[in-house]
Formats: sequence, structure tokens, C-alpha cells
Amino acid sequence: MSSLFLEIVGTDGDTLPPAELPRQGRLVIGSSAERASLVVTGQGVADVHCAIGRIKGGGWALRDLGSEFGTIVNGERVETARLAAGDEILLGSRKLRVFDPAADADAKPAPSEPAPSKSTPAKPARKEPVPARATKSKNGTDGQLPSISGYVADRLLGHGGMGDVFLATQESLQRRVALKILKSRLANDHTFVERFRQEARAAARLNHPNIVTVYDVGEDNGKHFLS
Repeated sequence: MSSLFLEIVGTDGDTLPPAELPRQGRLVIGSSAERASLVVTGQGVADVHCAIGRIKGGGWALRDLGSEFGTIVNGERVETARLAAGDEILLGSRKLRVFDPAADADAKPAPSEPAPSKSTPAKPARKEPVPARATKSKNGTDGQLPSISGYVADRLLGHGGMGDVFLATQESLQRRVALKILKSRLANDHTFVERFRQEARAAARLNHPNIVTVYDVGEDNGKHFLS
């Protein structure tokens, strides 16, 4: 089974890259940095709100941990629920989405090639430089994948309220990471950028196998990022 990821949808406090659902153990989600594995803050989010873990036969399931306002999966309040890509989870005022980056990539249709003309033999095609891969950002137009010093972006994973998330390779250690780039309109807000950095540094100090690891935070040519 391919890996599934969980991302926070919205703007308030959305600073972390997507979290991979656990291959073993469980991922506890809540607002307490001391008790939760994945910290999600917002109105109505309990200290320990719900947990996600592997189930027999493969896949993942969610269990509400007695939260006051409950856990909503795809519009229905649940005690337990099996999860799949595309599911939306509501914890108080915060929405999370389950997604499969591999399936998203496979779903993109390959460009079709025109059939050669039957009237005249086709001439050998002249070799052209391979164009750089392009993506489309919600806060921009079609264009090149982002260029951040020290990273090579591979493909777009998804959009968040604060920016776009890309699957990338950190060149110095040759490891795959989720690279989040802040939207340009937010990058011009110096107060917001400082909060973005502080929350990333705080997350980097946490050490737990089910917590999303933050490796780096910085700025390159006006683009603020974390990985």
C-alpha cells in the first residue's frame, strides 16, 4: 500500500508540511505540544483530540479520543472511521485532508501526440531542448517548478492556505523532503514571516517518531520556505 499523508487545510497556523500517516504505532492529533504527536491548534481542538493508526489487513483508521466537540469525517461525526485518500477530517475549527501524492501524480494524463501525416513521409524530428517541468500554483500562473538553493523540486504535492508544498530532494544529504514555500503575498508581511520561522523552529525542537520533522527554514531570493 502506498503512503498516505495528512495536511492542514486553511490559513491560521498552517505552517507544517504534510505528515505521513504512521507505518507503526499511532499518530495522536491535538492542541497540546506535550501530549499530541501532531499539534493542531484552533477553536474546539482538544489537547488530545483523535488518533490514527494502522489496522489489520492494511490501511489506516481514526479514533476519536473523547473530544468535547467530536471528530467529523466527510461531514459525519464518528467514534472510529477507516481513512482513504480524499477524506476530510474536521477537528473543531480546523480541517485536515488525507491525500496520496503518488496517486495524484499518476492521475495526471500524459500529453497526446499527433498522428503523422499519411500523404508525405514524416521528416526526422529535430531535437529540441527538453522544457523544464511546469506546475500551476493557486497564487500564481503556470510556470517553472520553484528554484530554492540546496533543493531540487520534483513535483507539486498540494496547496495550503499559506503556500504550496512540493516533493523535493535536499541536495546536501540526498534525502526526500516536503518543501513548503510561503505565498508571495504573505512573504511581504514581516510580522507573519517571523511567526512562520518561530513556529518552524519550535517544531524542529520536538523529537518524536510520529511528529513531522522540520529540517530547515530559510529564505532564498525572496522565497521563504521550510522543509
